[in-house]
Amino acid sequence: MLLVTGGAGLIGSNVVADLNEAGRTDVAISDILGTEDKWRNLARRQIADFVPPAELRQWLEGRKLDAVIHLGAISSTMARDGDEVIENNFRLSLRLLDWCTAARTPFISAREIIARFLIP
Repeated sequence: MLLVTGGAGLIGSNVVADLNEAGRTDVAISDILGTEDKWRNLARRQIADFVPPAELRQWLEGRKLDAVIHLGAISSTMARDGDEVIENNFRLSLRLLDWCTAARTPFISAREIIARFLIP
């Protein structure tokens, strides 16, 4: 199973689409859908599970994953809650990296995705 954080966003949902096209349907997504139409990005995607970020630590306990593709972050330039941004964009990333290190699971960051697929 693969975990894609931020999997309901524009880039994340397209990563999930590519994984589906490659035959991977064992994809779990962690994201916050909120009240906007972001959930529609997942309408045609095959996913195995959906985990809100607040439940991610518990969901990971005892789990074996092939990789974590970490794209999740608050990307809005209009975000006003600094504590929320630090928690989601910094602390969550560190916790995921620590879990991946302990579980010997590949951690693929947004930077790696961009470098691999968008920069010639």
